[in-house]
Amino acid sequence: GLADGVGLVNSSRGIIFAGEGERFDRAAGEAAKRLKKRLNQYR
Repeated sequence: GLADGVGLVNSSRGIIFAGEGERFDRAAGEAAKRLKKRLNQYR
């Protein structure tokens, strides 16, 4: 929701399920970076 123009975006599943196995940390990091980039386009 929005409070005084501040919003909250929940993308935990998008990050948690970004990858499996030994490269999970990289996949999760890349998913978080993609989300940040997309959100910043609307700021």
